[in-house]
Amino acid sequence: MFSNKKNNTVEVKDLGKTEDGPDLKWVDRISILLDSKFTIPGTNTKFGLDPIFSLVPIIGDLSTFVVSLVLIHTMYRHGASGKLVYKMVFNATLDALIGSIPIAGTVFDLFFKSNERNIRLLRKYYAENGSRVKGKTKEPKNLPYEKTNPPYQKKRVSTDKLPRLKSDT
Repeated sequence: MFSNKKNNTVEVKDLGKTEDGPDLKWVDRISILLDSKFTIPGTNTKFGLDPIFSLVPIIGDLSTFVVSLVLIHTMYRHGASGKLVYKMVFNATLDALIGSIPIAGTVFDLFFKSNERNIRLLRKYYAENGSRVKGKTKEPKNLPYEKTNPPYQKKRVSTDKLPRLKSDT
């Protein structure tokens, strides 16, 4: 899945499922749709739905911010560290706040691609730390203890070990 590091950059083919990692292709597709799906004719400038939605005051930026938070939450559930999540939330918040400024915000959204930045951060994190999923989404293997009853089943307690009350004697 991961390519060689060149000049402190990490190149990754995709965020597809690996043996020990999550399947995040849909996160990659959504971030491309929001940030760089289309090209301005005659230029190499790419843009997505984010700058288009930012033309609608408040609702446009709020909707893309919510989608960005859903992507960040998904990445967190699939192994992103807390520190990485703070960086991602900062990127998305900066994009939403500055993007909400009329006209200048739309131009900012055209060039500051927060979702693609977040995907690059995640790829770099996976390249450095591996794409291990935290215990949040997978059950740990080789538990040193036996599984207990599910919470909906009442656990039977032996009455022999309960302290005796004066009224019981």
